[in-house]
Amino acid sequence: MSQDAVAELAGAVAAVLDRGLSEEASVAAMRPAMDRFLARAGELPAGTSQPDADGGAIGHLLYDDPAERFHILSIVFPPGTSSGTHEHGCWGIIGYVAGLDEETRYRRVDGGRGDEGCVLEEVDRVVHEPGTVSRLLPPVEMHHRVRNPGAVDGVSVHVLCRLPESHPHKFYDREHHRLLPYPFRRLPGDLVRAEVELPETGA
Repeated sequence: MSQDAVAELAGAVAAVLDRGLSEEASVAAMRPAMDRFLARAGELPAGTSQPDADGGAIGHLLYDDPAERFHILSIVFPPGTSSGTHEHGCWGIIGYVAGLDEETRYRRVDGGRGDEGCVLEEVDRVVHEPGTVSRLLPPVEMHHRVRNPGAVDGVSVHVLCRLPESHPHKFYDREHHRLLPYPFRRLPGDLVRAEVELPETGA
């Protein structure tokens, strides 16, 4: 996609944020811009639709806001790969560009808010096709998993709050009922990858 199209989406998002709306109203106001962006999805540069060199999932950074309010990623999930169940601590809007993405939504049912003792239950599962849009909206719509159930790479464009390194992102450790840090790491070549941080164990 041309830089003009990325700049148009970024400008529209920035203009919405300048209005000081609630997160829910802001995400709703961003939807027309995302729809326009998806209408030109065939212009996405080939490089930003490619998986990682090792064949795994990867994000391509398209834009980061100079005011550090948001960033835009093109995320690629090869067939059979998954994000794992995770939490986004603030808003986001996702447009689906190519392939299929199965999004499973969860809600927290343990009554807590901390990282320990977290229990999630599935509430919805949708397979997104190109041209569809979903959102992230805490506290109810903040836990999900993305998996590619198809035979070709799944490509989606994510507009997420804050910058990659400051985006509040946690991985759900189902076995131990806890949330672990799952920060986005900036890599060479404008690549971004989420990596789980495991707690240190004593010797």
